[in-house]
Amino acid sequence: ASPLDLIVRLRAAQGPGFHDHLSGGFAVVLINRQTGAVECYRDHFGIIPLYYCVQDGVLSCGSDMRLVLHLSNLPIADDPVRIADFVAGEDVDRERTAIAGLHRLPAAHRLLWQDGQPHLSAYWTWAQPPLIAAETAADALRERLFAATGGFLNGQDAPGAMLSGGLDSSTLAGIAADIARKQDQPPLPTLSFVYPEGDPQNETAFIDAANDAFHTAPHKIPVTAPPRLSEMSDLIEEQMDLFLGFGLPKSRQIYRIAAAHGLTALIDGHGGDEVISHGYDRLIELAAQRRWLRLLVEMRGTARIYGSALWGPYVLYVARHGGLAERGILRRVLMRIARQLLPGKKAAGSTAVDLMAPALRDAIDPDTRYGADPGPTTRADRLNAEQIAHLKILSGPRMESAFETLHRSAVRQGVLPLYPFFDRGVVALCLSVPSEAKMRDGQTRWVLRAAMRGLLPEPIRTRATKAAFDDEFRATVLEYLETEGDAAFDGLAQYVDPAKAADLRARVVSRDDSDVAALRLCWRLAILRQWRVALAQWQALQERGELV
Repeated sequence: ASPLDLIVRLRAAQGPGFHDHLSGGFAVVLINRQTGAVECYRDHFGIIPLYYCVQDGVLSCGSDMRLVLHLSNLPIADDPVRIADFVAGEDVDRERTAIAGLHRLPAAHRLLWQDGQPHLSAYWTWAQPPLIAAETAADALRERLFAATGGFLNGQDAPGAMLSGGLDSSTLAGIAADIARKQDQPPLPTLSFVYPEGDPQNETAFIDAANDAFHTAPHKIPVTAPPRLSEMSDLIEEQMDLFLGFGLPKSRQIYRIAAAHGLTALIDGHGGDEVISHGYDRLIELAAQRRWLRLLVEMRGTARIYGSALWGPYVLYVARHGGLAERGILRRVLMRIARQLLPGKKAAGSTAVDLMAPALRDAIDPDTRYGADPGPTTRADRLNAEQIAHLKILSGPRMESAFETLHRSAVRQGVLPLYPFFDRGVVALCLSVPSEAKMRDGQTRWVLRAAMRGLLPEPIRTRATKAAFDDEFRATVLEYLETEGDAAFDGLAQYVDPAKAADLRARVVSRDDSDVAALRLCWRLAILRQWRVALAQWQALQERGELV
């Protein structure tokens, strides 16, 4: 039976709770021919998008924004609130798109259409499961990942795997290759970006080690130059909604090349960091438990990973989370010592909110909408900081927005992305792993490393770093700002203050303000400028009935 057949049978047999038996990605619309009632469901994590709008008393819905707009004839106009979120670099709204009136059905939600009205409700909510024993976590994760990967591969005629040489992609490629070998299938195709020898972004040594160990069929994609921000019209057309995926201009090539090789599905390690969790908030727990020596051991490991200082952060954790009296002398002394040990921060330039046009900023109340997370504030929260942070990251709206962005790129090439880390069983298991199995002896994501012993090459299993693409990203942004000059942010006056945007550009180009936050803000403004041009074109196409 096809997945759709199974869903229809489940709905008939189990009633409205049929989704309790489903895992993986789905977006489904069910119509009761007798009553005319419509039920729309999106999967638990938002892997597959579902858009809808109501126009002239009619519900239009689907997983393709352009088709929904074409069928509904909803007038195409921008949604200022969604655009404000984009300028701010925030993802706080699960329902808005950049097109006013075109909505996203949130993950784990149902939409019921009755009496000419849509009714939304959650059919599943995130919850912290009971913790398991740390000693059993690695074996349980290995077993669950094999089952999940096999489940995602089931029924796929021509699958392949993305392989970056990192821990997540190598884990899934290794599992998928092992499954294919045991089923007497041809070697699993892998696709990887490779950089010239000597480039700090080059991961070829790890990629080759993985392909050799897994006996896969590798396809290497050479990267010879950074993507150009001024040449994003095709990407804007593909996405239609705004997106925060800074690496998308390059990574979307993988889907096109996969299709050219005849692949129809790709195993993707996206979300592995979030599902497994690095375990960094165990440091807060150790400080709250006053386990000073163990805290020092774990912080020494993180200092090695990032090449950062040890003693300043250590003293800061003791002072903030060690249970000292808030206004006590010892806490004040330790905070003063920490400030002296920590390197001074350069004064930040204008923030994204500072840059917004006054009318837009007033309309969204940024202090409330983008308020910073205060982190754990009570002793109970500090003692459970890792579990709280893990659940919060996974249940936030950014993950499902990322799935939507990747889906739009992949399906345009006829490729289905597969995300075994987002099997419900894998997610539930990882949330139940205690913090001491997430970070151990200064090694992050310990449970996955332990689970993959004997499968992954040791240099990959134990590596503590990932390739940094900061230089490539900086080159992309600077090339755009220098080429476009004063016109870099033209046409955005209703969203950002032109004078402040020009000042931002000047500071970044002159290297007076070239930190990652400033570069990302420039990137978003460059994408928004091109999106505005495309918006006018879509409006003209819609008027002529030629949007699709």
